[in-house]
Amino acid sequence: HGHTTVHRPEQHLTVQIGDSALLAERTGIKVVGNFRLNDVSKGGQGAPLAPLYHLAMTNELEQPLAVLNVGGVSNVTWIGKNGNGEEPEILAFDTGPGNALIDDWVTEAIGSPMDEDGKLARAGTLDQDILLGLLNNPFFSRSPPKSLDRDDFGHAIQSVSGLSVED
Repeated sequence: HGHTTVHRPEQHLTVQIGDSALLAERTGIKVVGNFRLNDVSKGGQGAPLAPLYHLAMTNELEQPLAVLNVGGVSNVTWIGKNGNGEEPEILAFDTGPGNALIDDWVTEAIGSPMDEDGKLARAGTLDQDILLGLLNNPFFSRSPPKSLDRDDFGHAIQSVSGLSVED
C-alpha cells in the first residue's frame, strides 16, 4: 500500500505515498493496491493484509497461535483453532509503539538510525515512573480492533528527554 504518512482510521483518513498504477506501468506487471485506503473507507483499521499473510505462513502450525510483529508500530495476529475444515478465527490489531520511537529517539540523541543490537538499552536502567506514565495512554485500554500511526506516541520522546542515552 506504500509508506503511510498519515493514519487516522477513526476519521476515515489514511494517506500513503506510492502509486500502484504507475508501478504497474513502469514494471509491466500487475500490481494490486489501496488495501489500507479501501479498508479504512469501509470503517476498518486499515491493516487487512498482514493477518492473511500470517494465516498463510502458519497454516501448517498447531492452532491457536499468535504472531507478534515488531515493526515501526507493533501488532499481533491471533489465529484461533480451525475446526471442521472451517476457516480459523482471526483477530489482528496494533499493540503499541514498536521500533519507530526508539529509532527516532536514538537518531535525535546520538545521530545513529537505531540502537544496534540493543546495546544502549542493555546498558541502561528502567525509569518505572516514566514507563507507567507512557502505559497510561488511553490506547492501551481500548478494545480491538485498533490501530496506531507511528506518530501517536511522539510525546514519548519529550517524556524521556531528561534521561541518559542508555536509560
